[in-house]
Amino acid sequence: MKSAVATAVFLSHLASFVNAAYVAQMDIASCADLQSAAGALSGGNIEGVLVESEITCDDWTTVEISQNKLKLTGQATTFTSVRFVVADGAILRVDTAVEFTGDQERRQGDGLAPAFLEAVNGGVLNVAPEGYARFLDSVKMYSVGVNTVEDDTMQHGGCIYNEGYVRFEGTFTADACRVGSTAEKYPGNGGALWNGPDAKVVFKEAVEMTNCYGKKTEDYNGRYTGLEGGAVYTEGKISFYEDAVFTDNEGDEGGAMWIGVTAVVKFLKRSKATFARNTSENRGGHIMNEGVLVMRNTAVFEDGVSGSSGGAINAGDVSEMVFIKHVDFIGNSADAHGGAIATTYPNIEFLPQDATYEGNVLQNADYDYVCPDVYVNGSEDGGEDGYICLP
Repeated sequence: MKSAVATAVFLSHLASFVNAAYVAQMDIASCADLQSAAGALSGGNIEGVLVESEITCDDWTTVEISQNKLKLTGQATTFTSVRFVVADGAILRVDTAVEFTGDQERRQGDGLAPAFLEAVNGGVLNVAPEGYARFLDSVKMYSVGVNTVEDDTMQHGGCIYNEGYVRFEGTFTADACRVGSTAEKYPGNGGALWNGPDAKVVFKEAVEMTNCYGKKTEDYNGRYTGLEGGAVYTEGKISFYEDAVFTDNEGDEGGAMWIGVTAVVKFLKRSKATFARNTSENRGGHIMNEGVLVMRNTAVFEDGVSGSSGGAINAGDVSEMVFIKHVDFIGNSADAHGGAIATTYPNIEFLPQDATYEGNVLQNADYDYVCPDVYVNGSEDGGEDGYICLP
């Protein structure tokens, strides 16, 4: 009920802005102009016209959309060290192609030094529960991240932290988005995207997420761990309408994607999904699924690596999966069970019916570790020590 009420309130806010007039039009050529436009929102909706192809802030700068609506039009623009925060009841609309990046001079190797990651939720975009962000053209986010610096506060969403509604009408790319930690604390979740329990993200065009990851931290047992969801962590809803590609992402669980018990992730009828070379230290080389995963088109899971079970997918006890068309599982590996898939007997009905398994392996030669393709924990008679190897 609480979620339904929150949704109704949000929709009422959204409806009130759909045809709202703009009280001013402002040219935006600098970081200072962005802040001026955000400050002017106290008087009503603002249209900001981007007149420069590059806008760079000397230091990381948060532009707060605290109320009303900020619409950005004009020419395609690359923002460096710029972050948008959309408050409850506020709207950010971007009509032109945009790119977001960090300070390139601060890069070290193929990543970012933790000291130069921001101690915030969402390195590029943070949307409150009743906030709304809409991008009408292509979006690229790269070399941006967040950093946990306090023992009792984890920072999530290397590029995006969403508790409201985010909609991408054009193509979307996330490259080298990450979460890190300089504290004796695990880094947060969602290398590129963190999506909350009542939140929703829609991708209307093609998506690519690559090289997103989290810094691993040694815990008190001497084990190394990092984030959940190398690219995506979700407890809410995510919909992909066109092709989606996830490559070379890395996390502790769910090398590319971690799907929580309240989450629903849908790859719709035009969305072919490709997962390649994603890696997890623990379960789910490509995907750790505790919720609902729907794939209505074909999918390929290739060269996923799990340090535990499920080289491609690890499906939890209460999870559901729907595969409508053919699925390929090629060259995935796990240290424990299920080179391709690891699941439990109650979920055996959710395994793909039309699938090819080729070259999936177990890295651990111990006889206790079984099933190079699909491992099903348990058996029809409910025996605790039973298991089934498929296909």
